[in-house]
Amino acid sequence: MLGHDTHIYRDEAGAPHLPEVLERVSISHTGDYMAMLISPSRLLALDIELLDRNIERIVPRYTNDAEVDLYDRIPKQNPALYVWGIKECLFKALPVKSIVFREHLKIKKVELKDDLHSDCEIEHPDLRAQLSVVSCIFGPLIVSYIDQPLYGYEEI
Repeated sequence: MLGHDTHIYRDEAGAPHLPEVLERVSISHTGDYMAMLISPSRLLALDIELLDRNIERIVPRYTNDAEVDLYDRIPKQNPALYVWGIKECLFKALPVKSIVFREHLKIKKVELKDDLHSDCEIEHPDLRAQLSVVSCIFGPLIVSYIDQPLYGYEEI
């Protein structure tokens, strides 16, 4: 993607970075799959999950009742995994620490068009913002991503 060999490093918070270039990077992997987004000027976040992954036992750790109520508006194939992917993207996009998925990352509205579009709010003591996440099925994967202008997301 960059036109040369490189190594991916992790900063003190665990976020990936490419020290020899200025681009922002988001990486996700699951099973035998890996995906990466790179941009110098966009707010990026990416999550991929195998569509048949069962995460029902951890749903109470990352979601709330209002988000579970959104399941009827989310594709029927594994709605809990869609919510997980959306929250993972919100987490990856934030420049703050000590994120509690259930408390700080909120899905406010979902709309199914060709893809699933989610309007989300971050309510963290160090940052309040609104972001949009897009999710779709790509082969055996649910792919969720944020791709917005770097400073264009709305802080509340």
